[in-house]
Amino acid sequence: MRLLPLAIAVVALGACASAPHGEFYGKNLAPSSSDMHDLAVVWVDGQLVFDTSVKPVVVGANITQELEPGRHELQVRAIAPGKPPLMPIALTVEPCTRYNFAAKDTVSGLIAVAMGETPIPGCKR
Repeated sequence: MRLLPLAIAVVALGACASAPHGEFYGKNLAPSSSDMHDLAVVWVDGQLVFDTSVKPVVVGANITQELEPGRHELQVRAIAPGKPPLMPIALTVEPCTRYNFAAKDTVSGLIAVAMGETPIPGCKR
């Protein structure tokens, strides 16, 4: 009898883990372009998710951020030489969708640019 509550809890947790989500992906999808850089997510909806004052922003650092469906306000930082400024991104997330972004060097500085959307492999709505 003691196993029944445990089994129910495991099933409930499994259902939560498989809920459809969206994803911010800050990997530069045009690596041959020298003016493009990866992006690291630093803030999501006012909550710090990657403390760049403690952890260096290096290649591969927090470039993927899982997000619940709905509207989100992100602050991202380019993985580039120096200490690039934070850049805001407003994003409305759909289930099972990956939003690809990168940072681009311009004459006025770095900007975040959308690189398209792709389905998240294995995600079911």
